Amino acid sequence: MGLESTALPVLVISVSIISAFWLGHTSGLVDEAGIPTGGLFGTAVATMGMLSTAAYILTMDMFGPIADNAGGIVEMSQQVVIARIIWSIVL
Repeated sequence: MGLESTALPVLVISVSIISAFWLGHTSGLVDEAGIPTGGLFGTAVATMGMLSTAAYILTMDMFGPIADNAGGIVEMSQQVVIARIIWSIVL
């Protein structure tokens, strides 16, 4: 697929950021000088919302290889059948 596989995520994130800016801008938030800053605030809130899932995603990416290694150890150490059954449920 090449660069085609990155097109949809780029479009979705771009639309999200533009929508967050527009929604923030239409909220009417202004600073002390009267300059509209709602768009910047909306973009910041949306960015933090998108980044808040990063820790969960990284954790789940790291769990796969660790669980796979543990499953291999259970099989190679010739554990009792119940241990293999329990481990297959965990995976």
